[in-house]
Amino acid sequence: MRKPWFPKETENCHKTAAKKALNEELLRSIQESEREINQWSHSLPSVTHGSQLGMATTEFLGMEKLIVCVHKRQNALCRLICFPWAGGGTSLLAQWGKRLSNSIEVFCVRYPGRETRLNEPFAKDMTSMVNEVTSVLLKELQEKPFAFFGHSFGAYLSFAVALHLKEKYGLEPVHLFVSGAHAPNSEAILPIKSISVSDAKDEEVFEYLQTVGGTPSVLLHNEDVRKNLLLTFKEDFRVFQTFSFEKAEMDIPFSCDITCFNGGDDKPYDLQGWQELTSGDTSFYELPGGHFYLLEPSNEIFLTKHITRCIENAGL
Repeated sequence: MRKPWFPKETENCHKTAAKKALNEELLRSIQESEREINQWSHSLPSVTHGSQLGMATTEFLGMEKLIVCVHKRQNALCRLICFPWAGGGTSLLAQWGKRLSNSIEVFCVRYPGRETRLNEPFAKDMTSMVNEVTSVLLKELQEKPFAFFGHSFGAYLSFAVALHLKEKYGLEPVHLFVSGAHAPNSEAILPIKSISVSDAKDEEVFEYLQTVGGTPSVLLHNEDVRKNLLLTFKEDFRVFQTFSFEKAEMDIPFSCDITCFNGGDDKPYDLQGWQELTSGDTSFYELPGGHFYLLEPSNEIFLTKHITRCIENAGL
């Protein structure tokens, strides 16, 4: 019989720590949901018409399902909508709401198939995710200025949502922040889209996820967490492979500024193509670290301060 690659005592310790971490995360999610429901119920105007109440309830449930807002700022001048990476949740980016200035309210998008949406099927393609985000957030995006931040898979999704909003509703972010991703019009995306994830062995995918980081090692030693992470990453990657964008030769989709971030130790990205997608300014920042450089506290401080400054200088 093949011996485990770590002692049994270590395995039990990891499982206990992982369960505790998961329970704490679930408890925080439940408590946040209860607070939001309580706030909503007290602020709901008296409605006598059944269809109006049903519509209000549907809108609230859509927001409750899709959006995490840890720090509500009703008087904020702008909203920052954050899009996590493949296989990721809302725990990190949602916390940016406590780091940014009072003039900015942070929404983090919760993808299907995880957290409080664990029992929902994963998205079937990029178009369905774009349509869901747009339909749920449209009222809020029409209400006040907004900016987007997306990392890796989230960068492509944020771009696709921004493009859909511009083409269909004439709405545009005041600033687009993208991180750890090729420009969507780059040929460097094509080889990634041709990878057959369904044929890849779990061990190979898991080794890749360990290499790039982004998940606490204590959780990776829990078999249930590991299986769920592998499934979620594969499903998100499959959605990414349905993303397509072909820039018309003379068409410039956006007029907002675009800022690109990446880790200096990460693989190189083709970023220059972002300049072709806006008539606004495009800037590039390389920070110390690998693909998940943004998890480093010093980098997180830089990102949140820089994003705050860019949004507040956008002439809102």
